Amino acid sequence: MSEKSKSSEPGKPRPDPNSARARAAKADWLGEKLRELYGSYAEEPLPDDLRSLLDRLGAGEDDPPGEAPATNSHGKKGKA
Repeated sequence: MSEKSKSSEPGKPRPDPNSARARAAKADWLGEKLRELYGSYAEEPLPDDLRSLLDRLGAGEDDPPGEAPATNSHGKKGKA
């Protein structure tokens, strides 16, 4: 008996693939696969230039040293 015929047994309702349980199982599976694939990269140290950028952003220094701040169409600091 094939897998397809087993899941289509008469009298047994098919599970809803969009149920909360099915979505949670898919999310768990996907998370596990992503951790397998990218886990080693997450453990590597950040390059110095990226660390510096994150430190500046965390301190509220959006603009690199020596550059004029970006302004929007209203003349306020922010996204242009």
